[in-house]
Amino acid sequence: MAVKFRFPQDGDFVNSRDGQWQENGLYINVLIESDSPVLTVCGETAHFDSDCGCYCAKVWLYGWRNRLVAKTSDEESCITVFVMAEENLRKFRLSSDDNIRFLQELTYGDYQSIFDHPYLAVYKKAHDLYGAKVHLNLFYAFDETARSAFSDAPAYFDLSMMTDR
Repeated sequence: MAVKFRFPQDGDFVNSRDGQWQENGLYINVLIESDSPVLTVCGETAHFDSDCGCYCAKVWLYGWRNRLVAKTSDEESCITVFVMAEENLRKFRLSSDDNIRFLQELTYGDYQSIFDHPYLAVYKKAHDLYGAKVHLNLFYAFDETARSAFSDAPAYFDLSMMTDR
């Protein structure tokens, strides 16, 4: 069997729920599957844990990006893991690209509030329920090129035509 990381896995984000903050770093228990009895992870000797059925090694993670290297006498496996800072736990960014049609619909529709529009109502609900902040990236114009992708393409529209009500 190849050396295989059970936890963390390549690309994982880890935080204090996965280990313990000490000395400006995160101390985590790395779990490895391997047939080899001689195994190190980032230079730390891994010991077989019969409870989880795999090798375990305590490893320090410093900074944002960390490369973990597991070695046996004849094999090496590497992954990259990311440490999420405590102040970023329970935070996220919700963004949406290529927006303009809903603005056209707001301009020509009969809406009392922008949040009456079904597209924006979803984001409003996410904000009300979870405190989500939403970032909308806009196209300046819904031009001929963009319109050609739609079977029900409405007329040309650009941001200068947006209603001020």
